Amino acid sequence: MVTKTENDAAKTWTYQRPPWMLGAALFISSVFWLGAQIAMTSVLIPAKFGVLSPGGKVGLVASLSAVGAIVSLIATIVFGAISDLTRSRFGQRVPWMIFGSIGCSGMMLLIMIADNPALIIIEWALFQIFLAAIVAPIVAVIPDRVPESRRGVFSSVYGSSMMVGGAIGSILASRFITNPDQGILVFSIMILACGPLFALLAPDASNKDVPRLPFTAKSLLHNFSFPTKNARDFYIALMSKLFYVVGSFMISSYQLYILTDYMHASQKEAGDVIAIVSSIGLVLGLIVAAVAGPISDRVGKRKIFIVAAAALMAVGTVLPLAVPQIWTIYVFYIANSIGGGLFNSVDQAINYDVLPDPSTAAKDLGIINMANTGGQVLGPLAGSAIVMLTGGFGAIFVVSIVSMLASGILIKFVKKSK
Repeated sequence: MVTKTENDAAKTWTYQRPPWMLGAALFISSVFWLGAQIAMTSVLIPAKFGVLSPGGKVGLVASLSAVGAIVSLIATIVFGAISDLTRSRFGQRVPWMIFGSIGCSGMMLLIMIADNPALIIIEWALFQIFLAAIVAPIVAVIPDRVPESRRGVFSSVYGSSMMVGGAIGSILASRFITNPDQGILVFSIMILACGPLFALLAPDASNKDVPRLPFTAKSLLHNFSFPTKNARDFYIALMSKLFYVVGSFMISSYQLYILTDYMHASQKEAGDVIAIVSSIGLVLGLIVAAVAGPISDRVGKRKIFIVAAAALMAVGTVLPLAVPQIWTIYVFYIANSIGGGLFNSVDQAINYDVLPDPSTAAKDLGIINMANTGGQVLGPLAGSAIVMLTGGFGAIFVVSIVSMLASGILIKFVKKSK
């Protein structure tokens, strides 16, 4: 195992540019990859499925989410471990980000020209492999380069990028509901720029001389297996995040259909609503995330923000359940944006607090990302099952409320983070 001294030495070469450049690289690159992913999953591919298979669109979205997320789960762990072990003149993280950006863009172009739903799902699975090469290294940059006392700020930067990326993805994609292929082309260019921009703003220096365990059966097991020591809080945080993502994706994956089939909006009206609420989410999420992260550093507390986020989002979900009218979606998204800003501002900081072993940070962060991938599977799958069993979308809101409350309760049992 890499010693603490060795691990500290591994970080010294990263402090070569002003911290704001690292923040800018983290923010812009994350906006680009997440914006493309959200645009594809929440609007563009569902819109394309609606054209190719109107009667099977709900099941196709669930299948897309399940296949993509399962592949992502495995790929994120693998690329996290590989980047932990990478030693090169360009560092351990950036080369994989560039590789992933090129691959993601290529897969999106193939999805654009595909006219078969099954082929789109296969290409989306391949997209997730390349996306893991971006995400696994990028989330490990903060523990690589940022001291613990400033991680709340950088977690807030990352959280803000999640809000902006999600909003930009939804807003821009909503303009292409009637022409999803054109939208896919736009976002393929965006994600292509992700890795190169990070390399330009915050390049890795050579880490060829950083110690690394020799390739043995024991070292491979250490670098590719699930942690078993000092990992209680790690798994509790993972489960808390899983419930949060399930509750969120259960609604966001079907937002287009909720508006058109549950609230009886036209396609154009649904596109307008998605653009407006995404803009609201962008503004509120940025304000909240920008404030909450630094406050969490100052007060030395993280968990209370997750509890508040889960409670607020659960309460906000009650209104569209009780009153299925379009105006309630605006209220829902206001609560969702504030809660999401709180959650995203400290979520990564908590993840870093509970890491069992700094020498396998990217791999373990890839494992905790199971909460994202698992939630992206379970949310749409559960939503699809609910729609099929109940004949409508209303019950989705009930399960989402329960899931959010479970997230807030679980995080209270984490001991390593206050």
